[in-house]
Amino acid sequence: MDKIAIIGGGLSGAWVAYLLADVGYSVTVYDDFTQPYRASETNPGGLNPLHGPQIPGVLEPFQLDCHRLHFDHSEAIGILSGIDYRLRVIDRLFLAFEQADVDELRVMQRLYDSAGGFEAVWLDASQARFLEPRLSSRLVAGLLTRGNGVVDSQLYNRALLMAARARGARLSRTNPGSLVREGGWVTHIEVNGRREACDAVVIANGCWTREFLDQLNLGAMVKPVKGEMLLVKLPGAPFAWDITHGLNGLYQSHDDIYWLGGTREDPSEDPGPSAGGRQLVADRVRAMVPGLGEMMVLRHCAGYRPSTVDGLPIAGLLPGIGNAYTVTGGGSKGVLQCAGLAHSLIELLRGRPHPYPYLSPGRFLKA
Repeated sequence: MDKIAIIGGGLSGAWVAYLLADVGYSVTVYDDFTQPYRASETNPGGLNPLHGPQIPGVLEPFQLDCHRLHFDHSEAIGILSGIDYRLRVIDRLFLAFEQADVDELRVMQRLYDSAGGFEAVWLDASQARFLEPRLSSRLVAGLLTRGNGVVDSQLYNRALLMAARARGARLSRTNPGSLVREGGWVTHIEVNGRREACDAVVIANGCWTREFLDQLNLGAMVKPVKGEMLLVKLPGAPFAWDITHGLNGLYQSHDDIYWLGGTREDPSEDPGPSAGGRQLVADRVRAMVPGLGEMMVLRHCAGYRPSTVDGLPIAGLLPGIGNAYTVTGGGSKGVLQCAGLAHSLIELLRGRPHPYPYLSPGRFLKA
């Protein structure tokens, strides 16, 4: 099996292409990059393994492995692509406004203390506001962390695709229409009225993965979740850390430019960027940091993120199909998880056991 078709050139598909090409597979990535609300282009690029869904829990070792993969491959990706995608380690301040927040941050502190390369310092409200006077007077406590990473996700996507091409991968700026099956195998994909043969296919185009999974009667595994964000220019001194509370966050992009987020909504109810979403993001961030000053909104965007009913991403061989695989379902952690999902798939394609069997798509068919 050496001729692999990858449907989707976002971060997950690009990581798969890069790793497969690196070990000698013949790889073609199909994507015309015209789909709206692409998740790989509308996010602050966080590589944050020690918080979020299923943390602490089953995803903790997986996400730490993902974090390591991003840094382990950074030099090679940079050399092959010639692109500085601004991978760096950041400080992040998590805020607590009530006792439930305090309890959550105490658990998080223990995770940071036990994970190599990470650290966390507890701040009471007076300490946090002494260090950053623009924080809300409602603050109860904060957890100042170090060890998380961040990238410019658009540059990262481009760098991964160029690194894959440097290793021999081909990029076809088209979107396939359908999968051609014979028995339990995908033999071709249809592209602009013609058929292109493949030994295996990897479906990796985010929430649009569902369009191809529907052809295999597996579409219920994935659904889109909309997240709205603002890219803004802020006056005054730069913030020393990214600052977050739950879904709400202020993330430095560069200089005085910041991402503000975010929301989590069903896109069918109000597709794309909305006036309500814009106001909600701004209000929530101002509630955390009332001293922001007047912001200049440079961009208001919505990203459709692939999610699953059990909150775990998917990587593996699709049930009932001998050579069709998928990597998807990262939700709001997609930038972090794309590396680990791709690594899982490469292990399977090389005939090795699944390193994270609980991420296999076969779990959706169990009673």
